[in-house]
Amino acid sequence: MKRAFIAVCSLILFSQTFAKDATALQYMFTIKKVFPEIKDISLFMSPDQVKSEKMRVERAATQTGLKAKIYAVNNYKSIGEALRTIPDNTILVLYNSPAIADINSRLYILSKCSKKNIFVVTSSKDYSDSGAMLGILSGEGNKMKIVLNLKHSGEFGARFTPDLIKKLGIQEVIR
Repeated sequence: MKRAFIAVCSLILFSQTFAKDATALQYMFTIKKVFPEIKDISLFMSPDQVKSEKMRVERAATQTGLKAKIYAVNNYKSIGEALRTIPDNTILVLYNSPAIADINSRLYILSKCSKKNIFVVTSSKDYSDSGAMLGILSGEGNKMKIVLNLKHSGEFGARFTPDLIKKLGIQEVIR
């Protein structure tokens, strides 16, 4: 019971404030909140981010009950190789990095993910506007803004009723 209380308090705290980019724990708590049935996620990071974030990702995965697979991507080729190994119907978290932020990479990632029914989660407004399913963005002040993009969600989008959107704390829906 005490663990559940701490988890709920942490979720409320993390859904209200964060720095410029979402942390591993913020990503994973939000994913569990929006996609409770998901057990496995993949993450794209630069090699430098992998070095600095790997332990945080592992800790966050343990805390949220998710299994996280980290891919170090630093160019178009490594992005393509990683996308080929990610299973269909899963979640892909994109950390901000130059290789991932490149417009050609963005179009390629979103296109391939759409074909494989992989839902993209990111803290990039460009990705959110371009088709990423879930954006965890900086809002006013230090508050987090959750953006749900249903443009390319197909049948899956029907599950997001106005009541569920409100319950999940989603501030913006792109249709």
